[in-house]
Amino acid sequence: EAYLLFLKGLSIFSDSHGPDMVDLKLMSEGNKLLTQSTKLDPTFASPDLYIADFYLHYISDRVPDPKTDTLTDEQSYNKLMKVLGDLVGKAGSPAEKDYYRLYVTMFSRDWSNFRPLIERVLNNPESSKYFAYQSFNLGQLLIALGYQDQMITISKTLLQSDPSNGSLQTDLATALISKGKYEEFISEKGQSLSLEFRERTLIFLQIYSLLQLNRTSEAEELLSKFSPDNVRAYWDLRALIAFQQGHKEEALNLLNKRSAHRSSGWMVATDAILGREAANREAAHNDRRIVLDFSLFLALALTPDKLPYDLSAAPNFAQRLKEAGSKK
Repeated sequence: EAYLLFLKGLSIFSDSHGPDMVDLKLMSEGNKLLTQSTKLDPTFASPDLYIADFYLHYISDRVPDPKTDTLTDEQSYNKLMKVLGDLVGKAGSPAEKDYYRLYVTMFSRDWSNFRPLIERVLNNPESSKYFAYQSFNLGQLLIALGYQDQMITISKTLLQSDPSNGSLQTDLATALISKGKYEEFISEKGQSLSLEFRERTLIFLQIYSLLQLNRTSEAEELLSKFSPDNVRAYWDLRALIAFQQGHKEEALNLLNKRSAHRSSGWMVATDAILGREAANREAAHNDRRIVLDFSLFLALALTPDKLPYDLSAAPNFAQRLKEAGSKK
């Protein structure tokens, strides 16, 4: 019965996710079923990452309303950390426990012990195999922290037995882009995977790579095949394409559409079109969240040598990077 509730909750969870935003009301319904499944079987670990994901999105994506909010940000954060801590306790082997400790540390307020843990996991095949089932864009965070080569090796190894795994493909693509290997990603992986699997982040990464190579018309043609619901940062990409084509007013209008659709921002577009001051305001806004913000480390992963915002604008994230021994 616990497993059936898990499957029902997981189905609702999948339906609630868009490329940049989630339907929190629908996600909440799925979370109730997942929570029920763990109550029926406290040793059942499969729902835990999804339950944690609900609390993360509750903090990141809801529009706060004291009349309807059932939790404060702090309460939701504490629940997130408890679920992740419980997951470590449910893990069977020391290697599995180490892998799940990455999530606990990722969302903690102290990264002082993060690097030794990361390296222990990456150097242990029994731990690193769990990247095939990862959540929270963990691989992209590790790439942002400088582990591009390790994530390329792990992703390629695991893809041999699971070639359509979207998370592994995304990690491999992000690591290649982080090293400036845009052509390698596009020629070897990008076209077939983006069109065949409709993986939102892979499409985004392919179009971003084309723009980095100034292949603007190809980027425009590829993006035209998809709707905003199929591509991460759709409006940002359209704005960047217009900007590269010299249509600044159109680019500005497209960025405004991002706000109208409540789509999350991506500071590369903001920096290029609106300028560094606007990008810093966006970074500062994201940095004030009680949990680690995806956009801050994605920007670092994709543009390690040309960050589209000043780290001084994101002091909390900058402090975490310092604690983790980052050279940024």
